[in-house]
Amino acid sequence: MKRQQPILTYIIIFFLLSILLRLFGIIDFTLGEVIGYALIFYGLSLVYTSMGKNKKFVLFTGSSMFLAGVVLFIVNNFQLVNSLNTIISSIILIIGIDFFIIFIDDFSRKNFLVLSAVFIVAGLLFTISWGSPSFASFFNSIFYVALKYWPVIIIVAGIILIIRRDETD
Repeated sequence: MKRQQPILTYIIIFFLLSILLRLFGIIDFTLGEVIGYALIFYGLSLVYTSMGKNKKFVLFTGSSMFLAGVVLFIVNNFQLVNSLNTIISSIILIIGIDFFIIFIDDFSRKNFLVLSAVFIVAGLLFTISWGSPSFASFFNSIFYVALKYWPVIIIVAGIILIIRRDETD
């Protein structure tokens, strides 16, 4: 629990800075986006602190939280034709990516790599069959998000640097 207390402090700082940026009109966000940001940051923190420590459940959970936050962010910021199909595809892809991260943490467990491949391929097949993804729209979306939310990206990068500094002390 000692490791989690600074992370919770950083999340509170993130919220306060986000609210301050909203009050000054620099960013504009909804409750869904705030929850998405919290999931992204807390999930990233869990993955970062549990990687290489044989904590598979925490690693899986942290990765799931991070990716669920990304999905929330996307659903709140982009007009999707069918949100339910996007969420179903996302859940399948998230499970696959979670298993892949567990495999990266322990290369000897090939079963996680196989599970990862099955879920990722299934998620991609669902995405392709239910929609019309393209690389151009993907990169345009990334550019739009970076342009709109650069202050949040800077805050998250700063908090990650603080976490790294605290770990080296």
